[in-house]
Parts: sequence; C-alpha cells; structure tokens
Amino acid sequence: IRDRSIIIPVYNVEKFIDRCINSCLNQKNVNIKDYEIIIIDDGSPDCSGEMAEFILKDIPNSTIIHQENQGLSGARNTGINASKGDYIWFVDSDDWISANALECIFKAITENDYPDVIMIRAISENSYGKTELRHNNWADRIELQSGIDVFISGDWLICAQFFIVRKQLLERNNIRFMRGIFHEDNEYTPRILYFAKSVVRINEILYHSFVNTESITHSINPKRAFDLIKVCDSLSNFTIQHKINGILLDKFNDFISLSLNNAFSLILPQDKIIKNNFNKELSKHPEIFKILRKSTLSKYRMEGFIFLCFKNYIAVYSLLLKFKSCQSIINQLRKLI
Repeated sequence: IRDRSIIIPVYNVEKFIDRCINSCLNQKNVNIKDYEIIIIDDGSPDCSGEMAEFILKDIPNSTIIHQENQGLSGARNTGINASKGDYIWFVDSDDWISANALECIFKAITENDYPDVIMIRAISENSYGKTELRHNNWADRIELQSGIDVFISGDWLICAQFFIVRKQLLERNNIRFMRGIFHEDNEYTPRILYFAKSVVRINEILYHSFVNTESITHSINPKRAFDLIKVCDSLSNFTIQHKINGILLDKFNDFISLSLNNAFSLILPQDKIIKNNFNKELSKHPEIFKILRKSTLSKYRMEGFIFLCFKNYIAVYSLLLKFKSCQSIINQLRKLI
C-alpha cells in the first residue's frame, strides 16, 4: 500500500491557503512520508500559488502543479492523474482538516480491510466563529455498507470533500469530474457510491468547511442552473447505461428531481431573457420530465405531469411554490392557457 493523496485545488484563496495547507501538515501521529500533498494552482490570479510554493518548499511528498484555469473539476482531475496514493482526499483550499484527521482515516482503512470509500463528518464555520454540523450522528452506523446501501439510506452529503476514495475505484470505473460545470459533486458522488463495494463511516468531525461568501458556491450565477440540467442528463444516462432499477432507481430519480428543483430555485431571481433561455434548454431534455413523473415524491410527480402541458416551466414552478393544494394549482394554471 502506497501513500495516500490529499489534493488541494487552489484559486484566489491567498487569505486561506496557509491555514488549509498547515492543517494538512500538522497531523498528529502521522509521518509526512505516509501521505502526499498535491496542490493544483488553477491559474489563480492572486498569490495563492506562490504562497503554496513557499509553505511546501522543504516538505517531502509535496507537489505543486500550475495550470491554466480549468475550474474545480479540471483541477481535481489533474490531481487524480498526478496522484501516487492508493486513497484520494479532496480538500478545498479555503477549508481545513482536524489535527487527528489522517490518524483516524488511516486507522479506518487498515481496520476495515481497505474499503473503497471512507465517509467523514464535517462542520461548517464562518468568519464570525459560528458553526453548524453538516452530518447526522453516525454512532449507530459503524458497520461496513455497500455504497448502494449508503445511497439508498439518504444519510450522506453531496460534497466530494467528505469522501476519501480508493484510487483503484476511480480508475477501474473511469470516474472523473465533469469538466466545465458547477455542481460537479452532484454528478460525481452518486457514481462513486454506486460502484463502491464497501464504505465505512467515521463518526468524528474531521473536516471544517469554511462558509466563504466570496466563493463560487455562493455566487449568483445563472450558469449554475444550466449546469444542473447537464448533471440531471448525465445521471439519467448513467441509470440507463447501468440498467439500474428497483428502489435504487427510485432514489436516483428523487436525486435527479431534487437537482432540477435546485436549478429552478437558482434561475428564479434571473431576468426574463435568461429565464426564457433556461426554458428552451430544459425543453431539449424531455427525459428529465419522465424522471420527475417516476419520483417517489408527489411534489416532483406533479411537476412532471404539469410540465407536459405547460412549456413555461419557470412560471409553473413559481406557482407550485405559492399554492399547496392541487385545485389551487389547477385554477392558477388555467389562467396561463
């Protein structure tokens, strides 16, 4: 078993990069020779790349790759391709990890016969020191599970940072992040869980997610909504390609439906031209409406059937937000005819 790899994509984070990298270096009871740190300077316009070079200049098992901007997906893919470790952990450059994180992870790997995926709990923190737990307590979920069982349970979060993944799983199943999109984790995480034969949960807070209001995650960008359509389309094709059925297909349908609803919520504040373009783009993906109609949740099923009759999807979605009863919705929809 070779080194484990921490992959840190870097872009415009000179305020935070020192904290992130040093949290990965200052690990209790773990030798730096037992893991590698890979920094991907994704064409950062600030001094993030140079700061990373300075911090890691005398650190063995560290690599810094400078590349033209390819977005978070492209940076992570570069890190995967460059990694030498048997396990990969993505750490965002404005976040940090607990001092005992690697000790706990390495122990979980060896004690559970090298599982495909290790899931960790996380906490969100902001610049005012406020915190919020990201995961449920897993004290009763200490047994190994298949990734499919985890996916069906619903007790997981989308963020790739909360999963340490065996590189062999990524290579064997040709898994990489979808290039050039936001919400790449929505498309990536369900696929790693589908292929994972063994998943272990660590019931300890090992990851600290910083709520950075300047990050792309919190930006109001209409591209995020359009990219979620791509995610829905990709996951739909994935279920067809792998002939997924039964309760697992139900869960995929619900997840795809949720992702589409998130797209609607992102597009609602936009102007009329962008909304019209969103309606046109969504109309090119009728298979998504079929998925809505197959959802286990009545809200999504209703959307799926109504979208068949009314092509102004955003107007319909807005009405669905305002009116709870079916009759109220029907009465309001008649006014659109």
